[in-house]
Amino acid sequence: MPLDGSPPTNNVILAPGGMAFFRTSPAATPNEGWAELDSSAPLSGVVVYGRHGADGSYYEASAPLSSPYSSFTVPFDETVSPLGSPFLNAFALSNADPTNSAQVNCTAYGTGGNALGAGRQVGPLSPLQHTEFLIDQQFGSSLAGQRGTLACRSTTLVAAVELRAISSSPAVSAMPVIAGAASGAQGSSQIFPHIASDTQWHTDIFVLNTNSTPATFSLVFHTDTGAAMALDGNPQTSSVTLPPNAMAFFRTAPATTPNEGWAELDSSAPVSGVVVYGRHGADGSYYEASAPLSSPYSSFTVPFDETVSPLGSPFLNGFALSNADPANAAQVYCIAFGTGGNVLGPGRQFPPLSPLQHTEFLVDQQFGSSLAGRRGTLACRSSTHVAAVELRAISSSPAVSSLPVIPSAGAAAGQSEQAIASWKH
Repeated sequence: MPLDGSPPTNNVILAPGGMAFFRTSPAATPNEGWAELDSSAPLSGVVVYGRHGADGSYYEASAPLSSPYSSFTVPFDETVSPLGSPFLNAFALSNADPTNSAQVNCTAYGTGGNALGAGRQVGPLSPLQHTEFLIDQQFGSSLAGQRGTLACRSTTLVAAVELRAISSSPAVSAMPVIAGAASGAQGSSQIFPHIASDTQWHTDIFVLNTNSTPATFSLVFHTDTGAAMALDGNPQTSSVTLPPNAMAFFRTAPATTPNEGWAELDSSAPVSGVVVYGRHGADGSYYEASAPLSSPYSSFTVPFDETVSPLGSPFLNGFALSNADPANAAQVYCIAFGTGGNVLGPGRQFPPLSPLQHTEFLVDQQFGSSLAGRRGTLACRSSTHVAAVELRAISSSPAVSSLPVIPSAGAAAGQSEQAIASWKH
């Protein structure tokens, strides 16, 4: 796989706080596959797929580095997009087993948890083989016009990525792949860190029950103005019961004035979810970015990229940050590191976030010129539990994508083998 600048990819040493960056070289013919990352200690990573439209537009989608798994669930949406043409749900699937073929069996479920048509067997995938497919090509008309979940099991360890496209546009975004199944009988409180609703933006919320028993949840919105968050169709948001394999869907109603904030999801059993931000450009274009539902945390790391985009104008790295504590203000302190692990300028202490408060900012507005033209990581600590989302934009375009927020964890020392499920060139 040719890479820009032919960087070393074997026995690369990363300093604490450091980051390595790789980009595929321009190619005249397709060269696709997947990548395996073997490391002496647990690492984090993200792959960003950049798509250049024939009309000069540019779109991005991202997916996190992950350990392979033998079962996974993904949301799908085969309804009509905001552009008036259908969404397309595409998958790349890689068999991480070097010895055994993978048989992957998938079943599609509707929002009520009902099976949609017959299950589908994908494969067999030879050892280390990679494949791509559209959901509608595998399941036919049984999913047409439907939203729901796809639950898959494999005979070997695999890794997958889901890219969401639009049939009439080069627009592309990503939907998260949820490894394994929810476990534990205890309830949980999780966070959608940012909800956007104004003349350009709307927000879609998917809540999935991957348990074998029903789960009840309530979705509580905390807006910056204190106003109610209007939703299309005025759906029930309190004490909603989801059968096994079911999915709930919410969309913010069209708004003429900004109404932004965050949402808290309290459930009787662990559930999964994703938020999709839709942005309508003044030129008629449409872009999406997604972020997963997560538990709040007190420290996190995010990659940033303040270099020049493929459109010739700078990337912009935007953050939304929510204080999930109902009683205490959050003091958040962040330090920026370059790719070599060197500290870039002074750290930044953000103004206190009141209980349940939400804020937004651009990285360059907070750190000034010390990050200009650089890539690196931002390491943050909070005095309370918070949740964050990073949206990556381009200064000359309404294009938007997302980069993952990596909560800090006391990972045990040891070797790690992880996979990027698809690599496009």
